[in-house]
Amino acid sequence: MSLDPIVIHDGPLDSALEAGATVKTKRSRHTSSNSIQGIEVTSSTTYSCERHWSLPGMTTVRATFTPEGFTHKLRKLFSSEIQVGDPMFDDAVFVSTNTNEATVAFLNKPGVQDAIYGFVTSGGSVSINRAALSISTVDSDNPEHLPSPRDEAALLDALISEIV
Repeated sequence: MSLDPIVIHDGPLDSALEAGATVKTKRSRHTSSNSIQGIEVTSSTTYSCERHWSLPGMTTVRATFTPEGFTHKLRKLFSSEIQVGDPMFDDAVFVSTNTNEATVAFLNKPGVQDAIYGFVTSGGSVSINRAALSISTVDSDNPEHLPSPRDEAALLDALISEIV
């Protein structure tokens, strides 16, 4: 497993790397176009970035944070979802978890809600599965984009502090 050279020099992520976390980065390009009678009238390209962090130990958090869509709103009629009390976060982020207590504690750590909100409202998602953190982001302009190091560090620091 190799570290992305961009990350090694990223100050906010140094503490996670020093604690033994490792990362893999996967970038993708998606192009779509519309045509009328064989003539292309519109074309768009988006770039996605997936960051998969292996944590230096196990956490008790298992959760996925995605944009809250219509189907999620319907699901909430029949089951409960974690609400943090911030209407902007609660309306924008769907929290799927079977570790409610650990997920609530994680969400209450400094910077965590802001980081997740930022990733999700820009079309991305965050997933935590015990010893792994995955962050997906989307950007329509920059093929070299990465998740915000400050936001990524907030999530990593909150998870690693639970391990150590």
